[in-house]
Amino acid sequence: MAPTIVIVQKPKMGFR
Repeated sequence: MAPTIVIVQKPKMGFR
């Protein structure tokens, strides 16, 4: 999964 999508879905963790 792209790092950008992860940030949008999980802004708490950021990259992961």
